[in-house]
Amino acid sequence: MELTRIGDDGLKIELSAEDMLLYNIAGGCIDCAPERAPHVIREILREARRKTGFDDSGGRIMVQVFESSGGGCEMFVTRLHVGERLRACRVRDMQLLLRLCRALALCAGASDGRAYRTDDGSYLLVMPYGCGGDIMTEFGEVFYTCDGYLAEHCSEICSHAVERLGALA
Repeated sequence: MELTRIGDDGLKIELSAEDMLLYNIAGGCIDCAPERAPHVIREILREARRKTGFDDSGGRIMVQVFESSGGGCEMFVTRLHVGERLRACRVRDMQLLLRLCRALALCAGASDGRAYRTDDGSYLLVMPYGCGGDIMTEFGEVFYTCDGYLAEHCSEICSHAVERLGALA
């Protein structure tokens, strides 16, 4: 298990295929057994706390799990503070991103948001929780994210994206 602190509130956990066996995670899929997943995650976080000092107690955390090559996975753990939950919409190209920003500006009255280009070449529009979710689902995959994931896998291309990019559509 490889552990990397991401600021005060984030932690990246890389589990190898061997680690997955050690934690008895079947088939390399941490969420294949939903009744067991919380227990496994708590066990992993106890070990991470012991090794890094990362404190996941005293509030809510967000855990994102991504499969990695070789049968392991990457986990991003973020300690959430009130109002920190971010909603992201992944779109396949810039044209869709511009249209999404325009729709949010016109229909939802939004003006904020940050736009990113991801490692895989797609684009993300990240909005504060509760802003524009219904409209975002019409344009792409909507999911919750955290600053740790964005820092690791994305490059910011525009702040105040809804206002700025929406004007270009």
